[in-house]
Amino acid sequence: MRSCLLFAAALLLASPAMSQTPPSALPNAAPWDQAFLPPAPAWNGPSRALLRDAADPWVTGFEADAAHDFSPSYADTRAWFDRLDAASDLIRIEQFGT
Repeated sequence: MRSCLLFAAALLLASPAMSQTPPSALPNAAPWDQAFLPPAPAWNGPSRALLRDAADPWVTGFEADAAHDFSPSYADTRAWFDRLDAASDLIRIEQFGT
């Protein structure tokens, strides 16, 4: 009886249904190196007209990139907001948390 239980447990553990790695996963790739979201749809609509020209002094890093697939660092984003804060009395940078 004990050997039957061990055999059944071994079959269940070796079963593909129990596997946590999808069959389409890349071999030898860590889970955090695999895509887990579907690809982004093509972005094309009326809001594209709101993008600033690369020569504009208030252009963001995303807008300055021709492919629009660049994300600026936190330091660059914070510098842009600090510059905006200095240019307007209507905007104020506040810190929250620690």
